Amino acid sequence: MYEKPNFSIKIMTDSDVPAIAARWEAQYKDKNSGEWKYGRKPLSSSTLDAVEIEIGNSSWTTITCDACGSYVRKAVQFSDYDTVQSICANCASIIGALGKAINK
Repeated sequence: MYEKPNFSIKIMTDSDVPAIAARWEAQYKDKNSGEWKYGRKPLSSSTLDAVEIEIGNSSWTTITCDACGSYVRKAVQFSDYDTVQSICANCASIIGALGKAINK
């Protein structure tokens, strides 16, 4: 039976920094030895912009649009079962326009 996808809006804010730091630690700190891999260190920043500067890119502080590949801080997300897709505002507008055209 078909199950409708769940829709939500995801907005990255400074309140996401602790979760980013936890994911960073899980990725780069060895669980057994407690040593940091590849010369990485714990994140010390408290804002998304500062985290980007500390890391050197925005891959940990943004959402990737699954339609166009843009890195954004706001996206519509929809999921079904174990898949989550993110769509930026620009692509959502295009999809909306296409939906209106189909329904004419």
